[in-house]
Amino acid sequence: MTKHISANIIYDLKSVREPNLSPDGKKLVYVKSSASQPDGKIDSTLEILTIDSVGTSSLTSGHTDSMPTYSPNGEWIGFLRKSAIVTNQIYIIPTLGGEALQITNHPKGVYEFIWSGDSQSLIFTGETIELNPTDVSKSPQSKKVTRIRYRQDSIGWRGNSFRHVFTININSLACENIIPLPLQEGDCRSIRISPNGKTLALVSDSCYNRDISNTNGLYLIDLDSGKYRCASQGLYNVDSSTWAPDSKRLAIVGSTDDRIGASWGGYLYIIDPDQNPRQITDDRIRPSAGYSPIAPPPELGWTNKDEIIFLGEKRGESFLCKVQTSGDDLTLLTEGGALINSISLNLEHTTAILSVTPPDRSDYLELLNIEHGESNVLLEPNRDYFKEHSPAKMNKFSIVRNGFEIESRIFLPPEFDSNAIYPMVVDIHGGPSGVFMDSFNLTQQVLAANGYVVLAVNPRGSATYGNEFMRAVIGDWGGEDYLDIMQSVEHLCSKTYIDEGALGITGYSYGGYMASWIIGHEKRFKAAVIGAPVTNLRSFYGTSDIGVRFSEIQLQSRPEENTGIFNRLSPLNYAQNVEAAVLLLHGEEDYRCPIEQSEQYFVALKRNGKIVEFVRFPDSSHSMLRLGHPKFKSEYLQRTVNWFGEHLTTPVTQG
Repeated sequence: MTKHISANIIYDLKSVREPNLSPDGKKLVYVKSSASQPDGKIDSTLEILTIDSVGTSSLTSGHTDSMPTYSPNGEWIGFLRKSAIVTNQIYIIPTLGGEALQITNHPKGVYEFIWSGDSQSLIFTGETIELNPTDVSKSPQSKKVTRIRYRQDSIGWRGNSFRHVFTININSLACENIIPLPLQEGDCRSIRISPNGKTLALVSDSCYNRDISNTNGLYLIDLDSGKYRCASQGLYNVDSSTWAPDSKRLAIVGSTDDRIGASWGGYLYIIDPDQNPRQITDDRIRPSAGYSPIAPPPELGWTNKDEIIFLGEKRGESFLCKVQTSGDDLTLLTEGGALINSISLNLEHTTAILSVTPPDRSDYLELLNIEHGESNVLLEPNRDYFKEHSPAKMNKFSIVRNGFEIESRIFLPPEFDSNAIYPMVVDIHGGPSGVFMDSFNLTQQVLAANGYVVLAVNPRGSATYGNEFMRAVIGDWGGEDYLDIMQSVEHLCSKTYIDEGALGITGYSYGGYMASWIIGHEKRFKAAVIGAPVTNLRSFYGTSDIGVRFSEIQLQSRPEENTGIFNRLSPLNYAQNVEAAVLLLHGEEDYRCPIEQSEQYFVALKRNGKIVEFVRFPDSSHSMLRLGHPKFKSEYLQRTVNWFGEHLTTPVTQG
């Protein structure tokens, strides 16, 4: 009998991500990270893998190294490193080994970087001014706010600073801001240099209404003259780009839809000289766009055969894809059934290194021969763990409601017996345009290991099922998506192995909103674990770092224009109806869904005599479950299991 997965999995697994191929395609640098007990210290180091021999060796001994990138001449590897007192800075290290050299000392650190074509300079994004001005006398200081976007989740106070692009010479360390004056009131990201080294492409949100919209554009800057132009005319926003080998054309991920945008529902476009963007993909596949500023967009490739290679998603599955620049011959190069986190392509675009996370185990590195379709696993650091620990088994089913097919994933306990009876927990994703993928999910795995059947629904509003499907939630939070979830619950409750008297519900962010909405409208759930929710849409509008632009898109209104929708769709106003036992879990430094959202809901439930507990995680942002302290991530999982164990029909805990 194998062991079962517990909340300590946070400390048990090693992660291998951010692969980057050497220019000659013979070696691979990647990030290997793990967390240790009892201090929760994270070790994140760089390792080299020689592809032919699949032999590995350590490159760095730092504890916080990330984002490794080979220089074009293959002599150096650049990477980011931070310490307890210094944020991410660029270091370089010889590819043959040696001491790492610190290149930047930029106030508040570096977000992303690329090499110049001659390998003599680095181009990076960083803040223009110090984010937290302090007085050398250490006396208390006030902070003046003049913009709506004055702070950002996972980053903190920004005030009037902007994220600009700088160049730095690796020999002289001379550093220069290269953003033209008209673009300086905006944030820049997704920097890409042309193959001939003359032009820089970047995404900037410098526009008159940046405080209240998600509008941005792709700008091209001539590095000799400093002249620039917008190359994405006609698109609402863009997310990433790649250059053609001729340095004249680009492929970009973009969107014309101001309700969705490129990150959630973009298409591939080709930009030809002096022409408007030309769309070459459709709803058959969604190009992956990352999650700025936490996860940069994945690499795009433009082959010598005029093909674009990109990472795409559909129906909760990831695929490496290829399409002609004409839009013809869209081909899926991988079979799906897993989440592809990141990719690295060789110069000829014939080989791809994939960081893959399937539903039944954590991430591993895979080599794919694009021309022949052959693949093999290069590195799987947790193979022995999953030989000893049985993961949940994932199944899928679909229902049809009002013209939409609603797909769900079911996670069954490792020793599932269809003749037994199990309590069930419904897990709801964030967004609302998030999505449950075919991937290893810690919450679902830990709950299943403790004897719960876990239902994960992708209701209307979820990404990767087409933009019409995603738009259906706009202005209808807690409406048809709520009914999609409940009919999926009814479908699974018809199975003889589900205990209808022992139903729980959980969710984080928008999933927390939906969980709190549902328990205010449904009596059948006995317990709820609600993470970082939105419960009061009126106060969310004025306190969230995205409150104005996000609310005006999703609710299609402003509070003073339509007070009714902000009140009617706020779970806070239904607290008196709640019968479930509620556990609220929230980071105190959450600027996306501020902790006051849980504070209000806790007081409303407590004042109405409900069973409720509230756990606050200090120094934790909205990205706590991704980037937070390992102790808190493990505690979040354990408190979830304990709460359902206490308030649902208690399963036999195995572990």
